[in-house]
Amino acid sequence: ENNGNIYVKASNGWNLESAKAMSADQNGTLINNGTIIVDGATAMALTTKAEGQKIINAGTISVNKGYGISININDKTGDASTLTVQNTGTIEVAKSQTGVIFNQSFDKGTFTNSGNLTGEGTAISSSANNSTINNAGVIANTSEKGKALSISGKDQILNNTGVIQANG
Repeated sequence: ENNGNIYVKASNGWNLESAKAMSADQNGTLINNGTIIVDGATAMALTTKAEGQKIINAGTISVNKGYGISININDKTGDASTLTVQNTGTIEVAKSQTGVIFNQSFDKGTFTNSGNLTGEGTAISSSANNSTINNAGVIANTSEKGKALSISGKDQILNNTGVIQANG
């Protein structure tokens, strides 16, 4: 649990997930109530799957280069239905970067946003299948080159009672 400030700057080239501010393995729970700033890294990451894992951002994440929240589980079974991934805080994304990213290992998973995901890059990018995005907050890109949502997985559900703003 982070209640303070974490700053990670990495120069690891193309792999923005190799350096992490917070990472959960096995039955891990990550909670950010403070501030995380990443440059060339990932703020909060889940890389192995286990029952009941949680990633919760209730603070502020600023992404200069990299990802705010990344679910990239090295597990081919594709069922993240027991994971809790939610944002009640703020995730700010710099140009060409991503606030929340889910690969195909997030299949059947659910992401809930009641906070703010904004910035010049892509707010949410998902290639997961049969997954759900619940938005009661704000998902927005502020640049004509960015995207509010980039969804390429099959049978994804978007439940929106908040604001989705796409510029460009």
